[in-house]
Amino acid sequence: MTVLICDDDASTRFAVTRLLTRHLDCAVIECSNGTDAIARLDVEEVSLMLLDIEMPEMSGVEVLAAVRASAARRYLPVVMMSRERREEVVLALVRLGIDGYVLKPLRADKVLAVIEPLWQRIARQRDAVAAAAAGTAVDAGAPFVVVDGDPDVRRVFAERAHGLRPVLEADSGSAAIALLKREPAATVFVGSHLGLLTRDRLVAKLRAVAAPRRIWAVALLDANPEDGSIPDGCDGSMRRLDDPAAFRAALLRFSPMPGPLGAAGVRFGDAEDSLAEGAHQICSMMLDLSIAATSGRVTVDAGDAVSATVGLTGPAAMRLSTTVPVPSAVWLAGRMFGKPAEATTEEDWQTAVGELCQMVSLRVREFLEAHEVPCECEAPLVRRGPSDWLREPPGGPALRLSFEVPGRGITLLFALDVGP
Repeated sequence: MTVLICDDDASTRFAVTRLLTRHLDCAVIECSNGTDAIARLDVEEVSLMLLDIEMPEMSGVEVLAAVRASAARRYLPVVMMSRERREEVVLALVRLGIDGYVLKPLRADKVLAVIEPLWQRIARQRDAVAAAAAGTAVDAGAPFVVVDGDPDVRRVFAERAHGLRPVLEADSGSAAIALLKREPAATVFVGSHLGLLTRDRLVAKLRAVAAPRRIWAVALLDANPEDGSIPDGCDGSMRRLDDPAAFRAALLRFSPMPGPLGAAGVRFGDAEDSLAEGAHQICSMMLDLSIAATSGRVTVDAGDAVSATVGLTGPAAMRLSTTVPVPSAVWLAGRMFGKPAEATTEEDWQTAVGELCQMVSLRVREFLEAHEVPCECEAPLVRRGPSDWLREPPGGPALRLSFEVPGRGITLLFALDVGP
């Protein structure tokens, strides 16, 4: 994959090129002005652009606007590099859809903190699109397979997976191999007591049997590794005897999404990661805030809150909602509009929450478009009233993410409801 670096300062281009080629598996194209950048984008296959704002001939803002107006390059990830600190300028860039903002003078750790997770996302999306094009994506309608010699583990798994997708059971590794020869599977959950085969050898055999179609392999463990590592050969892990809510949430992450996204091999976990990344990016760039996930620990007050909803219309119909308790919305509005929280009005609160929801929805749209599922974002609908953040939608599974601003008692809640 290729990165385009556009900056009129040769020393900046040299330093960034050296940094990226050392830390990323990438090729680099350099150009010194916006006009040259546009010309190179017309003929080069670029995966990411790093763009200076202040340049002769054509500014970085003009280049960004041209890219976003282009049907071919509309969703190209762009990271801006600049000494510009004015809030209104950065906010305008966020509205144009930048994927990151790095202040000059550049520091290697700050650049990598923005680029590395973005590069990983680009690689994941590229692989998913390639798998779909090759016909090797996971079958969105295929069942789960659970492999474990303990019948109680298999029974509990089947009970907790009810309603997500059918479950096929195998009591040994050899039984699982025979099963996959007869039945396609979306995900194989590999527990203990597998017979003669170790987990890593079994996963390798299962992938060979399923080829060329892709399957996900998830290790069922008594406890997740403290260092967060994933067992050899697997795509993820989860606790096999976790509490029902946490167990089902983990199963959902490994479930293919409905409709065209599932056909493209996209899991609910991919959408959740995209939503979380979008929330972090927007809060950082738009509000200069660091947020931390509180999923699984948050207590939602069903009382007074400000909620905004953006519909994403297209083949994969979705609805993104942002819910902020009123005390948090008051603080958020003060932060966004640069005035004391006590001086903000209810209109300010609703505008702030609506703006936040709309900006994050653009990140979700980029995620969909990257998987070749087109959609459009509707205007946000904002209201004040009781929170329904925990309500399960009638149309199917939904993602629920909660964040806090550490040390401030500020809560931000996001929900992504997915249609068929």
